[in-house]
Amino acid sequence: MVSSPTLNVLVLMMAFALFPLRVALVRLVVPLLLLVSVPLIVRQTAPAQREICPVPAPDGWLGPTGSTLKTYLKNLGNLAIATIPFMILAAILGALLAEIIPAQSIPGNVTVMGIVLVAIAGTFLPVPMASDVAIAFILMVRGVPLPYVVTLLCTLGAFSIYSVLILGRTMSWRIAASLFGAVMLLGIAAGIGTGFLQHSF
Repeated sequence: MVSSPTLNVLVLMMAFALFPLRVALVRLVVPLLLLVSVPLIVRQTAPAQREICPVPAPDGWLGPTGSTLKTYLKNLGNLAIATIPFMILAAILGALLAEIIPAQSIPGNVTVMGIVLVAIAGTFLPVPMASDVAIAFILMVRGVPLPYVVTLLCTLGAFSIYSVLILGRTMSWRIAASLFGAVMLLGIAAGIGTGFLQHSF
């Protein structure tokens, strides 16, 4: 869930092609730090109960194939029922947040509170894979200060309200909130670090 959108080879190639080297390196390091922190975040989760499943005697290939197909379709239906409503809800919430906080409202002067707000919005919004790099690049070209761009680059796409809803329902709301907070804090650290390097404060 974390490594696929953030450490995808094509996404990283886009980041290194479109951004200065130091920004692209931050975009690489932040997901790695997030992945290192995942075991610490989920360490108190209770392990699943062991189940003993009897193995039936082989009776040809037709029976197991039919049973596998039936189980697959049942699980696919359950997955669709569990995730599609959350996808729609996440898209609606993301669209509302994007309308409430349009890009042109991002201030030209960099503040810590501004970085925090951008990190919250970036962690909240659900976007397709690689859109984080494209959106951050467009904002950089349009003159948005680099600390805000770096914050969005490190939070947008790494996690979202959709991930929170799925994790909270299937695993634990504590884990979902902890991952949300970890992504947000790493984005804030990246933005503030960029601001200090640029002497924006």
